[in-house]
Amino acid sequence: MDEKRFYIKDIFIGVVISFISTMILFFIFACMMANTSISENLINPSIIILSGISIFFGAGIASKKIQKKGICVGATIGGIYIIFMYIISGILSGNFGINMYSIMMILISILMGGIGGILGVNMP
Repeated sequence: MDEKRFYIKDIFIGVVISFISTMILFFIFACMMANTSISENLINPSIIILSGISIFFGAGIASKKIQKKGICVGATIGGIYIIFMYIISGILSGNFGINMYSIMMILISILMGGIGGILGVNMP
């Protein structure tokens, strides 16, 4: 039971790290958009890429701490992250619809979390 509590704590920390790094990366991207002539067509792909990087980072840190089941830990972090993002986005926009963009975000979140988890477990 004690070991599961540590897993939950470490997974929670991984999700929090993912959210914090997402906010930092989104802030940097927003500053770049405001001060350069970056096309607004790049917003959706950039959100996907920056979220994936954040999840990868958070999953890697959490799975490095746990040191086992990296793909499961990482995919769980990606899944929890995207559920929270979906709920927050739905509340703010008033639209809880599932479209191709949503499906792509779900798949990329779980995939990047799994990859980050695998690499986190195998890092020295």
